[in-house]
Amino acid sequence: MPLPPHLEWLRCHPVTRRHPLRTWGRWVYWQIRQRLTKRPKTITLRNEARLCIYPHEGLTGYWYVGRPDHEAMEFLARYLRKEDVVYDVGANAGGFAVFAASFGCEVNAFEPIPDTFRRLEENAALNRPHHRIEAHPLALGEAPGTLRMTASLGTGNRVVTEDESGPCLSVEVTTLDAWIQARSRTGPTFLKLDVEGHELEVLLGAGEVLASPALRGLLVETFRPHNWQLPKLRRLEDLLESHGFLPYAYDPCENALVWLEKPDEGDDDTLYLRDPEQVRTRLEGARDEAGNGARREEKSATA
Repeated sequence: MPLPPHLEWLRCHPVTRRHPLRTWGRWVYWQIRQRLTKRPKTITLRNEARLCIYPHEGLTGYWYVGRPDHEAMEFLARYLRKEDVVYDVGANAGGFAVFAASFGCEVNAFEPIPDTFRRLEENAALNRPHHRIEAHPLALGEAPGTLRMTASLGTGNRVVTEDESGPCLSVEVTTLDAWIQARSRTGPTFLKLDVEGHELEVLLGAGEVLASPALRGLLVETFRPHNWQLPKLRRLEDLLESHGFLPYAYDPCENALVWLEKPDEGDDDTLYLRDPEQVRTRLEGARDEAGNGARREEKSATA
């Protein structure tokens, strides 16, 4: 009998393969704990960055394995520097934002669902003043206005389709270009985008950001092997390629970038990079530092 998807993910995770007893012990502990209490648990990532996790929410992977999106987070652990400005669009409760901020980056995190935004702001506040996370309660899209979004799907809330029914709410939406201009902000050097199928619309409202030489890379949830034939994904990749960004995967064992030459190659998340040689130089320079940091993070997580 096949395992449920979340258990299959945990079984296959590299940290589970290295430390099966510890990882499954944490899973058992959490299943018992969330049946006994609704109180959150606060864990420490790296550089004293802290993450508050509640029962029955989508941050438990940080407790189980430290870096749930293994390849992407291993890449960022080697790539990010203190001078980077990271924009997290679709920040949810703030797991990725806290992870990025733990490397000293300035992080702007966007989350439009009010209940989820409160969790994002809680994790942002938990890390002040030592880690720079600003939380913004709005959606980003192709044009200013409002969007109807689902309200009862937790971490899976998304823009409502025309034929969809059920609880929904209206949220404020602006473009990324307009938001930066209105606040005279520094644009991102790295952009993470996870908005449940609304990624193309966000990028269509970010032409100036995409054209800026400051932006070196994006991490986009694409599910590329499954969605590669969808017109929206093809348009998204054409748009990014017009600004010089090509799709890559990251091999953490070899500390190497892998160009995704075929449209059906890749994984759930895809890296889009404009200057792969600059990225490779950073990755090489951070090899030892990232390895030591990962070991310190693993040690702190077991405390």
